[in-house]
Amino acid sequence: MPGYFKGTPHTVIGHEAEVPWPGYIEHMDYELELGYVIGRRGGNLRPETARNYLFGLTIFNDFSARDRQSVEMPIQMGPTKCKDFAYGIGPWITTIDEFEDLDAISMEVRVNGQTWGKGTSANKLWTVEELIAWASLGESLEPGDVIGSGTMGGGSALELGRQLQPGDVVELEVGGIGTLRNRMGQPQSGLWWPPERQPFM
Repeated sequence: MPGYFKGTPHTVIGHEAEVPWPGYIEHMDYELELGYVIGRRGGNLRPETARNYLFGLTIFNDFSARDRQSVEMPIQMGPTKCKDFAYGIGPWITTIDEFEDLDAISMEVRVNGQTWGKGTSANKLWTVEELIAWASLGESLEPGDVIGSGTMGGGSALELGRQLQPGDVVELEVGGIGTLRNRMGQPQSGLWWPPERQPFM
C-alpha cells in the first residue's frame, strides 16, 4: 500500500526562503518531489475519478534530518522532528491542464550549482490517481491540500552518500513548473533535546 505521513502547514517555506536548521540535526538532506495540489473537496475517492480533484502541480522539497529519522522511525508512529522543521514548496502552481503526460516531467536537483540528481516523474511506485485515492480513504481532502509524490529516484543526497552543509543553495528544477531555490541556514544552538531513556519498544 502507499505509505505516507502528515506534515504541519506551519513550517512551509517558499522560493528563496532560508531553511531553518535546528541544532539537533547533524545529517541534513533534501528530497526532490512533486507536490499534487488538491482543488476540490472529496473523500473515499477511486483512482478512476481522483484526477478530477487535482488542481495543479508544484515543487515539493521534503527536507529531512537523516540522523533523527533513524531514531524516530523504529517507534512506528511516523516522523516528527526529523521532518516537521521545514517543507519547501514553490515557486508557483502550474494547473493540471498544462501537462500532457504526468509521467514524463523532467526533474533535476542542484546543490551550489552542481547537478546531484536528475530523472523524470516516471520513476515512482504509485500513480497520482492512486495516491489521491489512498489519501482520501476514510477522510476528506480539502482544496489547498498538498500531497507529496514521494522522492524521485536519485532525488536525495542520502542515495549519493552525501549530505547538505550550512549555507548550501539547493535548487529543485521541474519541467513545466520552474525552479525552487532555498539556502540552508545556520544550525540553531541551545535547543533542548530529551535525555536518553528506556527504548519505546
